[in-house]
This record gives sequence, structure tokens and C-alpha cells, in this order.
Amino acid sequence: LAASKNRDEAARFVTDSQALVYITQAWRHKVLAAIEKRILQSGGGAQHRDAFLRHMEDSITVYEKLVALTDKTYVNATDMLMRLNWHNGLESFKADLSEQKKFLQLLDERQ
Repeated sequence: LAASKNRDEAARFVTDSQALVYITQAWRHKVLAAIEKRILQSGGGAQHRDAFLRHMEDSITVYEKLVALTDKTYVNATDMLMRLNWHNGLESFKADLSEQKKFLQLLDERQ
């Protein structure tokens, strides 16, 4: 019993660690996207537009991995009494991408 309990605990530790890696990667992409957006707004070239969009899309790809991982082990992203879960976070990331694509479309129309 103790051996299987330790294996279960070790598996949870591995899953939690991987979740932290995914969370960090997703937010890293969001921060890099914000930097690229600001450079773009300051007159940066097409490479910054492309990098901005790529980081926004990559943040979602990573967040989807987070959701797939945590669906196996978590009901909510927090144990507080609220409806905060990883799926809500993914929807928020997707909504942000949609808004940022609108921003790029407006930017393209002005040029």
C-alpha cells in the first residue's frame, strides 16, 4: 500500500510540475506578444507583426496542452469556491487572440 501511495503521490508531483511548465510557457508567449505588439505600435516592421501573432497563437497551443493535462487530475484551477477552471482560462486566451486579430486588421486597414 505504501509503495503504491508513493507512486501516486510522485505521479501527482510530476503532473503538477508539468502544469507549472505549461502555465509559464503560455504566459511567456503572452508577454513576448505584448512586447512585439508595442514594438509594432512604435513603427516596427512586418516581422514584429508576425512575431506578435505567432506568440499569441503559441500561447493557445501551450494552454491547450495544459487543459489536456489537467483534465486528468483537476476539476478546478483553484480550490477556492469559484468557477475558475483551466477551460475558462483557455476561452479567455482564445478571446484575447480574437481581439488581437481585430487590432491587426484595423492596423492593416490604416496602412
